Amino acid sequence: RPSAARAMGFTREELDALRAIFSGDPGAAAGTKEPIDRMLPALSTTPVAERLLERAAFERGEASFEQLVAALKPLGGLTPLAEKLEALFDAYDLDGDGKLGGSDMFALLKTFMHPSLPDEAIAARAEDVLGGAEGLDFAAFCGAFCPQDILCMVLVI
Repeated sequence: RPSAARAMGFTREELDALRAIFSGDPGAAAGTKEPIDRMLPALSTTPVAERLLERAAFERGEASFEQLVAALKPLGGLTPLAEKLEALFDAYDLDGDGKLGGSDMFALLKTFMHPSLPDEAIAARAEDVLGGAEGLDFAAFCGAFCPQDILCMVLVI
């Protein structure tokens, strides 16, 4: 039978780190809610975390620890690669149309490309990836990058 940590996608150590980010109080009562904005600086080294939290749309900008873990499950070391890929795609499908269009692809590439690259270079790469298409569905997204590119993006989340 899988452990609770495995079912949540996180190792025990990762859950402990998330709990510290959540409240700093290991004895905090279950169901306690904390402001998401307070947690974002600690998660800023993980580029996709903020997008995943935005997608979760927490009521009043607050989340319980359980809600935080559920929203960030794709970041977990025990989360299957396929689930990570789907989460990466969904996190950057900004308009929710099931395709990564020009602005979606630009946002994704801007997150993962070197920060010194000018926006024009990132936009040109986004156009190259789209190859003239209006947008890429999930299968096309996976086919547009070599496996090493996708693996690097997924390992960052």
